[in-house]
Amino acid sequence: MTVKHGRKVAVKVLHPELGDALGADRFAREVRIAAALNHPNILALHDSGEAGGQLYYVMPFIAGESLRHRLTREQQLPIDDAIDITRQVAAALDHAHARGLVHRDIKPENILLHEGQALVADFGIALVAGSAPSERLTGTGLMVGTPEYMSPEQAAGERTLDARSDVYALGCVLYEMLAGEPPFTGRSAQAVIAKRFTAPAPGIRPLRPSVPAAVEQALERALARVPADRFATAGAFAEALAGLPGVQPVARSVAVLPFRNLSADPENEFFADGITEDVIAQLSRIRSLKTISRSSVMPFKDRTQNLREIGETLNVAALLDGSVRHAGTRVRIVATLVDPATGRQLWCDTYDRELVDIFAIQSDVALQIAHALEAELSPDETHRIRKEPTSDLQAYQLYLQGRHCMHRWTGEGMEQALRFFEQAVTRDPGYALAHASLAYAYTDMALGVAGSLPAEEAIRRARAAATRALELDNALAEGHGAMAHIRYAFDYDWTGAEAEFRRAIELNPNSGDVYDAYGLMLSALERYDEAIEMQRRAHEIDPLAHRMDFATTHLRAGRFDDALHAVGLVLDVEPGLPLAHATLGWVHTFRGMPEQGLASLRHALSLAPDNTLYAAQLGQALAAT
Repeated sequence: MTVKHGRKVAVKVLHPELGDALGADRFAREVRIAAALNHPNILALHDSGEAGGQLYYVMPFIAGESLRHRLTREQQLPIDDAIDITRQVAAALDHAHARGLVHRDIKPENILLHEGQALVADFGIALVAGSAPSERLTGTGLMVGTPEYMSPEQAAGERTLDARSDVYALGCVLYEMLAGEPPFTGRSAQAVIAKRFTAPAPGIRPLRPSVPAAVEQALERALARVPADRFATAGAFAEALAGLPGVQPVARSVAVLPFRNLSADPENEFFADGITEDVIAQLSRIRSLKTISRSSVMPFKDRTQNLREIGETLNVAALLDGSVRHAGTRVRIVATLVDPATGRQLWCDTYDRELVDIFAIQSDVALQIAHALEAELSPDETHRIRKEPTSDLQAYQLYLQGRHCMHRWTGEGMEQALRFFEQAVTRDPGYALAHASLAYAYTDMALGVAGSLPAEEAIRRARAAATRALELDNALAEGHGAMAHIRYAFDYDWTGAEAEFRRAIELNPNSGDVYDAYGLMLSALERYDEAIEMQRRAHEIDPLAHRMDFATTHLRAGRFDDALHAVGLVLDVEPGLPLAHATLGWVHTFRGMPEQGLASLRHALSLAPDNTLYAAQLGQALAAT
């Protein structure tokens, strides 16, 4: 990677044997053709040339990960994610094929994932390689293409390849995303290639029964041994997948604004906030729907901005605006789903019921929103949305009061929260969600966020509460999230914590807090690319939170320009945040500007003069200058 004209780029160097076979003139001519490709799912070519006898070309630097990285981490992808990536790659290939270009090396390493988009890379190397004198460069043993993804005709060394060869490779990639391995594997390249000519691709459903039969049929056609039996174009493959039930071609997003308390008793504020949180929690279980987390919607409780401005700030397609009136045993909830860009009402309903129906109301609101936004739900997601967390309404109200107190982030508030949670689980010992909240509260207390309990006792109680929550409901995302924090922060059990983080995300793909905490652990392990990706997802779901963690991870990774940009965004919103100024001080210091660094560290200490950490950091910086 290098910097030119103020932008980051990636430089790729051709294998010397391939460069010698092509020559600089031919390389420049072929790369010029690839550089003409212009498609949102194709990684552009900026430049190419020769240096020190080596041929190279230049592409944008993408701050994300490759599909290979994601597959290494997850092995099998959610079916909708796998199909969506396949459709985006197919669109890129269709664009290239229409211009007579065949990629020849579609594989997970050449598919980059960036801000929800799949980008096909290495069109330049694939094109120039395909124009080499032969698919295997004589005398070098260098094979163009990757055996696990090669079409039979490419593996046989045929010179004339068309779109159907790339369709075959894309089918192999989709197969791997679903099964966790390519359709053909072996101990050597020769063994892998031989299987293509001796056996059909194995069916996907025996390996993953949840894959729809129609997906298996589309894969079978894409992986046909004879090109004439495949889809003629990548677009036709994509269309076959786009027509399948459960495939969502457009990302859906919603933010639940804090429900307004219309009750006569202002003390019922906790109830309105609790309804807001519970509806968010229900929607968060839907993988095909992006749901903004609580911490980013609560600042809009007073509605000082109009719906259009809120929608733009949170970057969502829909806002749920609602009110709650609670009196005795009755509750009245009015909920309206609005397109913030146009003000158009997408759905509205009024629920005037007994309080015992509160969980059914929340479930219905979540399901109605999913329907209005055309978000697909799996049977498991629907089941979990309809599941009542407790049958004891008094335990539920105690739980809501506990959450309300916990979010004050004060010592007194934490102590009150613990009392309410303890009362809730005393009334209903089977209330798994209340046990999970107890675990989070004790974890925060052990970390010194608030509260007076000794750390060792707080850790013991946190672990006991998280364990009990998972004993009661092993499919509770909040329980796995709490256990992940404990194993990461107190046990230093990185493997166990990672398994818990991934399970929590699988059960609730819209938890900004879990993504951020997972990113912090990955940063501590110096797995910075993965950490930044997790924190990018956290920011996407929770756009008004976690910004400082994003900045500090870039700083720890030594990516000082990115850290400077990230901390600048924080200071635009919170100019008086001491941590932001301290982080800015270290960014300046590491960028070779010690005077600016000291000035920022002094400013951080002036904003928090009793903070010994900032004083120590200033002393450390002074000692180093």
